[in-house]
Amino acid sequence: MEAELLHVEVTDSDWVLAAQLNDERCKEIHQSLSREPVDESDRRVHNEYALKDNRVYRKTTQGLRWVVPKSSRRGILMFYYDAAGHFAVEKTLESVAKRYWFPSMRHYIKNYIAACLPCTYNKKPSGKVPGNLYSIDKCNVPFDTLHLDHLGPFVKSKRGNSYLIVVVDAFTKFVFLKAIPNTKTAPVIKFLNEIIESFGVPRRVICDRGTAFTSQSFTSFCSDLGVKRVLCATATPRANGQVERMNRVILSALSTSVDNDQNWDKELCKVKWGINSSVSSVTGKSPYEVFFGYQLRGVNDAFLTSEISETQPVNHMEIRSEVVKRIQEQQSTKKKYYDRRHAKEKTFAVGQQVLVHRVKCSNDGQSKKLEPRYQGPFTVTAVLTNDRYVVEDLKGTERCRKPYKGICPSDKLKAFNTVVSSSESETDAENSHA
Repeated sequence: MEAELLHVEVTDSDWVLAAQLNDERCKEIHQSLSREPVDESDRRVHNEYALKDNRVYRKTTQGLRWVVPKSSRRGILMFYYDAAGHFAVEKTLESVAKRYWFPSMRHYIKNYIAACLPCTYNKKPSGKVPGNLYSIDKCNVPFDTLHLDHLGPFVKSKRGNSYLIVVVDAFTKFVFLKAIPNTKTAPVIKFLNEIIESFGVPRRVICDRGTAFTSQSFTSFCSDLGVKRVLCATATPRANGQVERMNRVILSALSTSVDNDQNWDKELCKVKWGINSSVSSVTGKSPYEVFFGYQLRGVNDAFLTSEISETQPVNHMEIRSEVVKRIQEQQSTKKKYYDRRHAKEKTFAVGQQVLVHRVKCSNDGQSKKLEPRYQGPFTVTAVLTNDRYVVEDLKGTERCRKPYKGICPSDKLKAFNTVVSSSESETDAENSHA
């Protein structure tokens, strides 16, 4: 005897009806609407809800809306949010509210979107970027603080150079340049030794977290000379703004001075002279004048200058006092302008889980536009001054062989919201409605 197979076909209409019949709150409303109101609770239900085709609907100013049971709310959001492009709260709410209703719908949708992992890793917060500008204190003497950075890569020159090491004196804005073949530590130490032989040992150097500056050999070099090494926070070029701004000036000067790409390093002397002999908008003097106390004459204008100008005595202390005042005014103005354009800085607590904005630097020709904007999660392990945080990999993570640890500013961090279970999220929404 052949087994008899039962073929059951579930339609959308059946699903809509079954979903409400399995929900306790919908059944209570259905029962109340099926009889004449006997008390105040029944009258309120009759005023707010209606039965249509044996299904419960909510009365709204836009018409009837199907009442979504608890068990179906996540499914509705998956259809109108996950499968519809992950739009923001308002657009999602507008789409859902055209046909559906349930208690505290905005609250539920907001929580659902906040716990969406693809959005958490890919979307940047809208509005003003948070954070304040913290100026670096300047000593009123040259060669107290140096800013270091690599610039490049350039086309490999005939001399075998592909990069520039750029050093800027924080007080005088005097720039030192040297073409180097690579970004390893050895060329950096060699160049700094050449500078130190003429100008002495600086008290402090500020640099990014490139391998040349974080290596053990550079750490030992600074330690042996008693130089304080300050490493900027990850992906925060403004922290080393002195040299970052100078890099743009150097690139502009080189691009307009070089005829042959393979001879770019031959033009460095002219570029360096031009920068150091030009008046700085910050100090109101040329770096040469602030550094040495007088304006040096160039090779090209030495003869002409001697005929048409007289050497004037210069009070070096007056020059530096004026420079100190101008630098303080410039820092105050820039801080006000920066803070006005940015929102109040975000704060994070030790132990809080966060995501870190990814640094997308690649020359492989592949587009990075659709890669996740954030990576993590990480744990905040320390709160530093000037809006900085120490973040580390979660204990026990297997994302990489070497656990990550770094210093990040608050504008590069984003709170990590873990996914809330369906029952928890729905209970929160009901309680909020109540």
